[in-house]
Amino acid sequence: MLLLVGASVLGAPFVMLKTARSGSTWMSSLLEPMVRGQYKREFVHLGETPSTAAALEKRMVSWLLAGDSFGINVKNTPCVDYRKVLLMAQAARPRTLLFERCNVVKHAVSYMRVHLVSEACGGPHSKPGGCTVLQPHPVDLDLLRNTLACTFHRARLARHAFESAPGPKLAIAYESLQRDVGGTLASLSAFLGTMPAAPREKGPSKSGSDDLSVVVSNAAQVSAWLAANGSECLHAQFEERGSQCTPCPSPWPAEERCDQELFRAFHDESDALCALTNRTYAEQLALLAGVARSRATRRLVEAE
Repeated sequence: MLLLVGASVLGAPFVMLKTARSGSTWMSSLLEPMVRGQYKREFVHLGETPSTAAALEKRMVSWLLAGDSFGINVKNTPCVDYRKVLLMAQAARPRTLLFERCNVVKHAVSYMRVHLVSEACGGPHSKPGGCTVLQPHPVDLDLLRNTLACTFHRARLARHAFESAPGPKLAIAYESLQRDVGGTLASLSAFLGTMPAAPREKGPSKSGSDDLSVVVSNAAQVSAWLAANGSECLHAQFEERGSQCTPCPSPWPAEERCDQELFRAFHDESDALCALTNRTYAEQLALLAGVARSRATRRLVEAE
């Protein structure tokens, strides 16, 4: 699943919008040899006290105008307007990347296992050669429901920031990278206007398996629960093996609410109230994305 919008320019700086537990460490390791300037994998680090939105936007603009690129988890940048950032840095002709995980169920289970990974690997990320595959563990169904809601929520934050961004954009799914590393690198090099890096077919070691029946000890119970209480789409995602993925909408949009205290998978600033709009950050991102979509639709109609 890969979406390409816009033309390329030699060595353009970029912003990569992402979520945690999505395979972005692997993606960053592939991007680094292709970057013209410097590349920060995390512009705002986990646990760092965020600056004001204006200060963060100023830092981002300065970084891009210097020809440098960065990755960012949108939940960590309360009230930052990415449309404004990219417009203010337009002299550098920046690009916007979105790196997301298509399989929401696998993503949610990865979030639920993060404390196990931290204990086994000395941190939230597995390291090559330094961490063995973790033992299967049971999944609490109530916690799974909330974790799925939180996973949809965080993916939506990154997607809305991406949709609000002006200029050339490229969206890549983790599963597409798994299926075709070389093809993904070729698309990235064309998009960024850089020389393609040598394909690395194997990313950082994984702490689990792409077969959830191996990872989850009560797999039959979880599979039946998803079929009965989630959706056939999410049930299919649970049963999917390897890098295949069918995108799924949330089956509970009306009552969906991410309980951050139950989730406990890294801090989240998306409920922060933005002074300029008097909306939460999540609401502001949704509004900016909607405005961008409306403008794009109007341009299409006018072109016709």
